[in-house]
Amino acid sequence: MFVQLSYVQLQHDYILGNYPVGRDDASQLSALQILVEIGFIDNPESCVEWISLLERFLPRQVAITRAKRDWELDIISRFQLMEHLSKDDARQQFLRILRTLPYGNSVFFSVRKIDDPIGLLPGKIILGINKRGVHFFRPVPKEYLHSAELRDIMQFGSSNTAVFFKMRVAGVLHIFQFETKQGEEICVALQTHINDVMLRRYSKARSGNSVTSQNDVNQAYKPPNIEMFEKRVQELTKTAEDSQKKADQLREDLQLKTKQETEMQEELEGLRDTLQSERQSSKDIKNELDKLKSLCDEKESALQ
Repeated sequence: MFVQLSYVQLQHDYILGNYPVGRDDASQLSALQILVEIGFIDNPESCVEWISLLERFLPRQVAITRAKRDWELDIISRFQLMEHLSKDDARQQFLRILRTLPYGNSVFFSVRKIDDPIGLLPGKIILGINKRGVHFFRPVPKEYLHSAELRDIMQFGSSNTAVFFKMRVAGVLHIFQFETKQGEEICVALQTHINDVMLRRYSKARSGNSVTSQNDVNQAYKPPNIEMFEKRVQELTKTAEDSQKKADQLREDLQLKTKQETEMQEELEGLRDTLQSERQSSKDIKNELDKLKSLCDEKESALQ
């Protein structure tokens, strides 16, 4: 069940174009998806759904890179080699190919560049975040540009309208800033993967220390790397708590500002209504004065 759910999710992201791949991988992935859909048949071209399956399982941005007939011949040749694969085998292979990509199993966010100190990125970018790090893509056509591993990301944070990363590129620290309303979600996704990595390392180190203790090594000794991991976990936990407090404070500030704007708008509407009423009253008084003046003029004329 887990494999099937993972397959459906990754297939959806792949068909949307979230996983840029080369032609060979694209042909193999298409053949695997068709096998999952209809099972193996000796003469796939005889299947009435064949053409629609080709179009359905080949991302549009990849499909335009060569002639339709070339795609068809390549995919058929690969499909015919899958006689001994079950549908579940095909799902497993599909997942394996995508997960071996640096950006496999990523969560994607659309952002706009604010500050790029080395001129590496275009104006509009798609960020992918997974257990390996942060990955940068050109949105149209979807093109993989660069990755920053988790160990290269020294600091990150967000506001209501932006997110920043302080990270190493070619061994040099740079700060990249992007415009987005999903800054908090981006930071949470990144922090989750960092915490997972550190906790796995910490657990592994503790496990190794436990084995050493069983071999009658001085249990009072604690390897420096374990202390480092514990300290790092504490730092990450504190950073996450601080980020949450900051996000809560920003949310409260935004709510207060919104409330103030609403009150000012209501007050402005009230003043506008009052002004309109006074203008109408002035107009009525002026009309009445004009009538009285006209009546006085008539009476004066009559007296003469």
